[in-house]
Amino acid sequence: MLLPAFGHCFCSTLCSLFARWSGNTHGSCRQLYLEELPQETGNGERNLTEKVYENTSKSYPLSMTSAVTLALQKLVQNHVFEHVVEFLALCAPAPIGLDVIVSFVTKQDPDLDEDLTAAEISKCSLLMQLCPDDSPRTLITMHQVVHDVFKSYVLDKSSEDDVSVLTQSCIETLSPFAQHNLLQFDLEFHISSKMMAPHLKLLSSHFETPFNCKLDLSIDKRTLLQNALLSFGDVCRKHSYFSAAKTYFEYALQIAHVDDDGDDENKVHFIATTRNHLGVVYRELGHFGKAKDHHQCALALLETFNPENPTSEIADSLNKLGNVLFQSWPF
Repeated sequence: MLLPAFGHCFCSTLCSLFARWSGNTHGSCRQLYLEELPQETGNGERNLTEKVYENTSKSYPLSMTSAVTLALQKLVQNHVFEHVVEFLALCAPAPIGLDVIVSFVTKQDPDLDEDLTAAEISKCSLLMQLCPDDSPRTLITMHQVVHDVFKSYVLDKSSEDDVSVLTQSCIETLSPFAQHNLLQFDLEFHISSKMMAPHLKLLSSHFETPFNCKLDLSIDKRTLLQNALLSFGDVCRKHSYFSAAKTYFEYALQIAHVDDDGDDENKVHFIATTRNHLGVVYRELGHFGKAKDHHQCALALLETFNPENPTSEIADSLNKLGNVLFQSWPF
């Protein structure tokens, strides 16, 4: 299936807007200054600064935010880019694999061809394409201003239910890329997951808002969702995003306790594993009492099914409990 392509008129218009933005020394200095604002002063001050330039310099009638907003209005007329913007709005303004974006888009519209979709996304003038020398994987990133415009567009037009659906779609898209063995350290995965961690950190913020209870927790979705959150939490923990990791682990526990089937061995193992990982987060945060409680609870659950034959999970739980006791001991 061929994707609708934008004509040269749109690209020329966008280039013209940015050319006017940085057409001379004054414009270039202004652009460089504004590019630093997102990191140093935030979106609010950047908007105020842009307004000052708009009002005082008639040769630059459009701020960078205005130019991006105008370009976005044209961009989302293509339903493919509507999905791209929705996904990137919930992610961080950091590099992410083009294959991940394509996966999200094609989940929303299964009739799309993956290769053609990737080619179409690569041509987007609001996105930057990176091709690392040490990896065949194509990465996509964006300026902070572009991300702010994307995020405002999506959140302004979406209801809480809509954002819940988008959040769940993002989870389902990122889940295969985050799957790993939680009991074994995989150096290759650890290195590759470093790029994913900032996106998972930002995505976790949506679980701290009222609409998180509106995620689809039906039986067929529940297992996938709780396993994904457990993996996300472990990735965040390993890259020192402890608050995000705590959010994922706690929400995974909430999902696991949706029903009261205490005799399900798989469920008990999941709860024990999640509590152990939550205990590690509390230990890293210096909350040794909470860490100890979680590890002891996990150990008790695991020993319920194997009181005489210790398993690798029990050994891991004992090791984690020992680490807490060692670090909290008043030497």
